[in-house]
Amino acid sequence: MSLRRKVLIVIIAAFATVAAVLYVAARTIMMREFEIIERDRVRRNVGRAVDAVGEQISKVDYIARDWGAWDETYEFINDKNPEYIKSNINEATLSGLKVNFILYVNLKGEVVYGAGFDEAEEKVLPLDPNVRDIVDPLGPLVRKAGDTEGIAGIMLMKDGSAVIASRPILTGEAKGPVRGSMVMGKYLGKDELDELSRITHLTLKIEPYNEASLPMLKKEKDAFIEPVNDEVIAGYTYLKDIFGKPALMIEVELPREIHLQGLRSIRYFLFGLLGTGLIIGVATIFILDRMLLSRLENIGRDIDTISATGDFSGRVGEAGKDELTALSKHINHMLSSLESAKENLSKSEERFKGLIENALDLIGVIDVDGTIRYLSPSSEEMIGYRPDELVGKSCFELFSPTDVSSIATLLDGLSHAPTNTRSAEYRFRHKDGSQRVLEGKSKAMIVDGKAEGVILNLRDMTARKKFEEELYESERRLKTILHSMQFGIMIVDAETHKIVDVNAAASLIIGTKPENIIGTVCHKFVCPAELGKCPVTDLGMKIESSEKVLLRADGAELPILKTVVPITLGGRKHLIESFVDISARKRAEEKLKSANDELVRLGQVKSDFISMVSHELRTPLTAIKEGIDIVLEGIDGPVTEDQKTTLGISKKNVDRLGRLINDVLDLTKIEAGKMEMRMTRTNVNDAVGEIYNFMKPVILKKDIKFTLRLPDEPVTAYFDPDRMRQVIVNLLNNSSKFTKAGGSIGLGLSHTGHLVKIEIEDTGIGIKPEDQEKIFEAFSQVPQEGELRTAGTGLGLAICRHIADHHRGNLAVESEYGKGSKFIITFPDNLDELEKA
Repeated sequence: MSLRRKVLIVIIAAFATVAAVLYVAARTIMMREFEIIERDRVRRNVGRAVDAVGEQISKVDYIARDWGAWDETYEFINDKNPEYIKSNINEATLSGLKVNFILYVNLKGEVVYGAGFDEAEEKVLPLDPNVRDIVDPLGPLVRKAGDTEGIAGIMLMKDGSAVIASRPILTGEAKGPVRGSMVMGKYLGKDELDELSRITHLTLKIEPYNEASLPMLKKEKDAFIEPVNDEVIAGYTYLKDIFGKPALMIEVELPREIHLQGLRSIRYFLFGLLGTGLIIGVATIFILDRMLLSRLENIGRDIDTISATGDFSGRVGEAGKDELTALSKHINHMLSSLESAKENLSKSEERFKGLIENALDLIGVIDVDGTIRYLSPSSEEMIGYRPDELVGKSCFELFSPTDVSSIATLLDGLSHAPTNTRSAEYRFRHKDGSQRVLEGKSKAMIVDGKAEGVILNLRDMTARKKFEEELYESERRLKTILHSMQFGIMIVDAETHKIVDVNAAASLIIGTKPENIIGTVCHKFVCPAELGKCPVTDLGMKIESSEKVLLRADGAELPILKTVVPITLGGRKHLIESFVDISARKRAEEKLKSANDELVRLGQVKSDFISMVSHELRTPLTAIKEGIDIVLEGIDGPVTEDQKTTLGISKKNVDRLGRLINDVLDLTKIEAGKMEMRMTRTNVNDAVGEIYNFMKPVILKKDIKFTLRLPDEPVTAYFDPDRMRQVIVNLLNNSSKFTKAGGSIGLGLSHTGHLVKIEIEDTGIGIKPEDQEKIFEAFSQVPQEGELRTAGTGLGLAICRHIADHHRGNLAVESEYGKGSKFIITFPDNLDELEKA
């Protein structure tokens, strides 16, 4: 095999080994980090699922507590008045409560009354016997005299699981004595699970807990996480029932996007590594060929010529002044010494034969072509073969495949430089199939002045080598991790309190070089604690992500977020302290607090100023308006038509200014959170009809068609009639302003579920898409074109939307520019119950 090929093989083998090691290391480290991130993501989503179930429990518990602390319930549990059931236990009530069954239980544990509810058909049903069986006089659902607390949680029933809440029956002021228990429940069926999935945006599965199907779940503190396949990972946890026993198992499935991204990153790293290695390899081969291999070929040809003729007076070329020239000179010197060396070798062979035969090390002689010529008897103990089993065979059969090219190069090199002695490690295949690492020296064997082979002196280093590699890899991995951290890490001897090691980030935070830190006592250098008062080792404190103070090298105190973890290193107790500099965050918090305080002060100043100015303007405006009315009515004397026209314009502007002041005051109250809402349960049909009759003459006067659409059934809701009238009138006035004569405006009312909807639709000029949100901003006016251009304050719609928001509702617009607009007011009909909540 040519030297060029051997060099190529060595380079390829070396690069393949390095690439494989780097790839395995990168995959191990990077995929571990990706797995940590992935599992943390699954754990958070499992927590969200548990919180969602907890929210369902809280809702049922709140309803049971609200009904239990009610004077009518307090009387019913004693007198069992059927009017109470007739008035309160009906389809409308149970549909609003969103519970599946309700029980009234006295102090003896007897069910005074119970009923079920089918949500799909919205129908009150007789109480299911399975539900009645959950009431045990001695169980947790029955409240005793003096027991003013309740209980809520999950309960497994014969036909499924349910959220159960039990509250004591008290007076409306939540006072006793306790007369019984108010028990309510809601089944956890498929519809409820679908609703939880929709709320949490997760793929959820809730099943009864079965320890046999997932026994490792109990060992986890919060959740057990397990990959399903390369694309899906699942997280599991369980919920306890009201008895404190595992009841339900929750499964959350998520796509493994992070895992797949990690695999892609590893592939990109491998491709980059292969490309880099290819470039370096080509360049290396080119340089070696030009500067080394071609000259080595010349030297080799000269040596072959000398060997073929047997004329040791011949010499190799010595052109140049580099290492190869020196090598040529050494070869020439060797040639001159070959004849005398042959004689000395023959004598030395007999002298050392006895020593070799009894040596503990493995001593062998190998021809330049790799044929084994001699092995000492120790070969049987070291590699399992007797000398007679290997003599005459090729040595390459014994070496590890990765070392074959190295041995070939060694044999070739020593045959050309017989005076050189080389030390190296070799991997041998033992007769039993195992691999042994042998360390030794090799030197060319000279016979009759000619290099006939190589003498090897080998020692078994397998055990020591394995230990050294494991120790080195462990230390290298730890050092790499320690010094790559972006936060400060310091290792302290727990007994002496001396700093053993720090990473670069810690050195930067402390403000001095690592060598100035290592070896110092921590409480004299970076910790403000006194001798004998170490918070962890002396006072027994547990520091876990808490804010502390660090003493910098220049004496300054630095706020840090610090965590201390005790570990054992080399049989001694140590502390690993990790910390980050939070001084910038502290400064930012102070600046933010000052800025927030200033904003609050300026907002209050603005509100007070606007309120003062608006009130001061009202008094003179009222006087001006009254004066204009007196003159217009002719009380102070006759008024001409021109004067009436001028005074009429003045009056309109005074009214407009008054509306502007009222709008500004309303906006100021909204911003200050002081807008008063006089909520009352009112017939919405009557309120909308009254507004229609009020606005009808104004709109018809502009030759605009005005229609009203009301539902057949009366709609009642809890709202502020005056504020809602303000919103609808404002919207109708806007529609009449921007609708041409001959157009139409429609006022409609509808009621779906628990949602009241009022619509004002016109055939006006419409609103451009980019302006449909701007119109609800304070002091914002959309540019208008044509004859319908009007002036306004830009406050009306902003105030209207705030009023809708105060009703837990919304004001929205749908419009097609040039064809008309529709404004939609929506709010719940049971806002009184929501306000109590």
